Formats: sequence, C-alpha cells, structure tokens
Amino acid sequence: MPPEERAYLFEELNRTAAPYPSEQCINQLFEAQVRNAPDAVAVLHADERLSYGELNGRTAWRII
Repeated sequence: MPPEERAYLFEELNRTAAPYPSEQCINQLFEAQVRNAPDAVAVLHADERLSYGELNGRTAWRII
C-alpha cells in the first residue's frame, strides 16, 4: 500500500474527535441518549442489533 493511501486510511479517516459536554460522565451521556432515542440502534454485531434501551437494560452500572 502506498504511504499516502496508508496515511489517509489510518490517520485521516480515524480523526473522529467530536466535542462533548465535559461536565458530564460517559454514563450520564449514555443515559441521556437512552432517554432521547431508546429505540435507536446502539450496537450492531453480525446479525444482532441492540437498541439503546435494550443495552441500557443489560448494563451493571445503570443509574436509576
């Protein structure tokens, strides 16, 4: 693979930084997503899909 293509694939396409509310913990952000879109797909692996609501129901750290 040419160095330019390798750099594009591994560096450019992996720049996924996005701003997020740093005053909240990741579990708080996840819970907000559950409230906003409980039926949206959160995890997709092979033929299995889990919604945010389903995934939240499986978590051990769930905040009530």
